[in-house]
Amino acid sequence: MAKTTTLNLRCCACNDARLKKLSLIYMEGTTKTQNLAMVFYKGFSRRALITSFGTRQSLLARRSAPPKKKSLFLRGLMWFMAASILALIVHTELTTICVFAVAAFAAAVHIRDASVYNSKKWLNLYNRWNRSFLCRQCGTITIF
Repeated sequence: MAKTTTLNLRCCACNDARLKKLSLIYMEGTTKTQNLAMVFYKGFSRRALITSFGTRQSLLARRSAPPKKKSLFLRGLMWFMAASILALIVHTELTTICVFAVAAFAAAVHIRDASVYNSKKWLNLYNRWNRSFLCRQCGTITIF
């Protein structure tokens, strides 16, 4: 019979064995809600359907959340909106073309930057977060 080895993880600060993985803390402290209600008014002749969606998090779950990716769509939209506002202010044909050309270039640079971040740096941050444990004795985060 093969002998199995157990991994004994301990806090690096206080040497306590009561560690909890950050991903587990995040999952336990985060709940997603969806509510659906049917409302009748003016007798029963009219009705309305009300829905609500939400997320509730404990403070500890919020602090132990995984790193976020950068949004590609939001960066492109931000530059398009800025170019549209400047084009409305300037309102000459040649300047509008120049404003949109500069905005398109800046959007491409920002989208490329976010794409590189998501594929390289975010992946390293996520792997580090996934190996992190919180000590329940002293509150130190230990990365294994």
